[in-house]
Amino acid sequence: MHMSGAVVLHKAFDSVDRELLKDAMLNIGLPHSFVRLIVSMYTCVSGIIQVGNRFSKLFDIKREVKQGSTLSPKLFNIFINDVVNFLENRWAPKVILGTQKLSLLLFADDIALVANKPQDLQTLLNLIEEYLHIKKLRLNTEKSEVVIFKKGRLGTMKNIRLNLIIRNYL
Repeated sequence: MHMSGAVVLHKAFDSVDRELLKDAMLNIGLPHSFVRLIVSMYTCVSGIIQVGNRFSKLFDIKREVKQGSTLSPKLFNIFINDVVNFLENRWAPKVILGTQKLSLLLFADDIALVANKPQDLQTLLNLIEEYLHIKKLRLNTEKSEVVIFKKGRLGTMKNIRLNLIIRNYL
């Protein structure tokens, strides 16, 4: 039996802490001049909301990476790139897929946890929750789900602490 926890982050791009992003860019060895350029793109940013013909007052935007920017998924990847090391350092359970041992698949704000048994998936969920707390991010438990891949009869999962909804059996 294999199972996957599709973890959806709550307003991921809107919640990026810029200081933590700056630290992440420096930690992976990006040149200081490049980091300063990126930081300058996000300094003194403000916005206005339009609803119909009405406009809000100008407000400062102190968190987030820019929605719709082609750079945003890459910046978010840099921001959470250390999740793999975080899991490795805590001896997270892994599955073997082909020749690879892994605990998760990751691109931008899409995270898929993979496990062989419910207890391992719960361990991964707990670790991801801890990691996201450090990064000032949150799970969206209403949109996250668990998928069980099992030959033969259907399985069930109980006692998932985050009350993830099981919607699919394959």
